[in-house]
Amino acid sequence: MAVTIANVLAGTNTFICTVIASADGDTTATCPHGMAVAPKEVNATLVLSQALAASSGWAITTIDGTNVVGTKLATAGSGSASIQLRITAKTPHSIGA
Repeated sequence: MAVTIANVLAGTNTFICTVIASADGDTTATCPHGMAVAPKEVNATLVLSQALAASSGWAITTIDGTNVVGTKLATAGSGSASIQLRITAKTPHSIGA
């Protein structure tokens, strides 16, 4: 299986993507944000509700000038063909900086 990253918004100051990890062993999602600097704000929102025993346990593990990387547990039942995670990354706008 594989991790599927779908860009929802790839703007100058804001990047939003969704993540699908269809197999339990799909544990890393690398989202290339294209903002050329490390985002100052990154939010990860769990979208798929799972049984506690199958929790995917997503966490943001890397934020840099190229990518935001999320990592999940390989817990049995944590894979799903539905969107599991929504990542939003932002940099300050030059007017408000």
